[in-house]
Amino acid sequence: MLDWDHRIKTRSFYRNVFKTFDVGNDGKITPEEVGKVLTALGRPLGKKQLQKMTERFVSEEQEKLDWSNTEFLEVVSDTKVSNINLVEDFVLAAAFSTFDQDVDGYINPEEMHVVVKLFLPPKVQKDDEYIRDIISQMDLDNDGMINYEEFVEIVKAIGAPIYMRYFSPLLSTVTTCVGFLVYMMSLYVGLSVAWYWSYDE
Repeated sequence: MLDWDHRIKTRSFYRNVFKTFDVGNDGKITPEEVGKVLTALGRPLGKKQLQKMTERFVSEEQEKLDWSNTEFLEVVSDTKVSNINLVEDFVLAAAFSTFDQDVDGYINPEEMHVVVKLFLPPKVQKDDEYIRDIISQMDLDNDGMINYEEFVEIVKAIGAPIYMRYFSPLLSTVTTCVGFLVYMMSLYVGLSVAWYWSYDE
């Protein structure tokens, strides 16, 4: 459950994204443009789904809708992320800048937890422990704050297929083990050669 401050920021984020598609700069866009926005947010909808979602917000006179409408933005927010790979860079940038209130290029882990959920499928959103773990891992400079590059890496890591959660740690473990075995083999060969020459003398 988002607190009031996070709700305000989340709505502001969606407004910033929709404003990008408001070519006429009149606060109105067509249902087709809504579809493009949703795709950029990783929430693509089919034609029938899009029509069902937008029809009650569309003005009959203009055949457009007010994208700043709070109720409409709530519907957009409730639309499930289905393909994180479709999320465009400007959308990620808009999310980061919205939560980077002091414009210092960093977001604290608590707010980052809220931001990344904007781009995650429902099943992953519920795994708070996994999200916290990834955020902690992505704080590469260990300063307790997340910069934009780290944020992008977090979104990509958390949005990866579920099997990657288990494959990545496994791959890391295997790589470490192989490295250790190579080291031990090198040590063994080195000691054997040293012993051989010592014995030969």
